[in-house]
Amino acid sequence: MRLDYSQAGFKAGFTHGAKRALSSLIGNHHVGQPIWPAPPMPSISAFLTAHGGTSMSRTEFNHAESEWYAMLDERNRVFDRYLQGMRAGNITTWLAAVILFVGCCLLASWLI
Repeated sequence: MRLDYSQAGFKAGFTHGAKRALSSLIGNHHVGQPIWPAPPMPSISAFLTAHGGTSMSRTEFNHAESEWYAMLDERNRVFDRYLQGMRAGNITTWLAAVILFVGCCLLASWLI
């Protein structure tokens, strides 16, 4: 069982971070929006039930448990990439705003 994280990586984080920074710059704050557009992780009990439940042997249980932890590790890696993208988008937007402000100030001082 693999979860689809195609819409939840660095690019999605960058876009979300840039939108949040831009809305913060114009004074429109996002309240109550979901942060990470990833599918929910199944609980360990639901995952084990889907793989045989209580009728599993010890080997099958160990394999299913290691598969669940591998899914959890993959989810953590993708979430870290998403957070890196959010930071990058946020910093890029703020730097662009600062550069635009400095550019406008320089243009105004040149015109005066």
